[in-house]
Amino acid sequence: MSSCNGMNQKQINILLAAVDVFSRYGFKKTTMGDIADHVGISRQTLYASYPNKEEVLAAAMLFLTEKTMVEVRELWQNQNTISEKVDTFFEHTILKYFRAVQSMPDSEDLLSGPDGFGKDALKHVDQLKTELLAELFSPYETPLAKLDTNPKDFADFVLKSASGFKYSAESEDQLLKLLGSLKQSMMLMLAEK
Repeated sequence: MSSCNGMNQKQINILLAAVDVFSRYGFKKTTMGDIADHVGISRQTLYASYPNKEEVLAAAMLFLTEKTMVEVRELWQNQNTISEKVDTFFEHTILKYFRAVQSMPDSEDLLSGPDGFGKDALKHVDQLKTELLAELFSPYETPLAKLDTNPKDFADFVLKSASGFKYSAESEDQLLKLLGSLKQSMMLMLAEK
């Protein structure tokens, strides 16, 4: 899976239009024609960039994740505590996604987790998020070592836990409670109050 950093404006427009169309109609009902019409290009032009809607969705997931990681990093620059930074990470990577999917048709398919092509895309997306969290946890190498872990493995644990919550929570309130409990546990493990 390639990075979206070198994308041209046409490719970005396609992905933004695709997200809008998937959000409106759901993944199953969306066609390549719907995406092409929404972005204002021919289906042939769309097919020249992406062979099918699964590839469009995978590219859109990666594009949005990279964009989110940049936004989170920028917000972190104005935050002083790890607690604030964890809240920002959860807000932009877990809660925002949960809210968006809840408002979509066919959201059950997306909330139950990806299958097929989506697993590869999600694996790459999770890798980007894990790397960002590992950077956040790198100053806590000593307390983590006492728990027989390291920043990368701890980041993987936090991301997998939080991501699991977004797929299993029945409401936003329940998701917030689960994330709150996870954060409290994290702060204890990092020796932070």
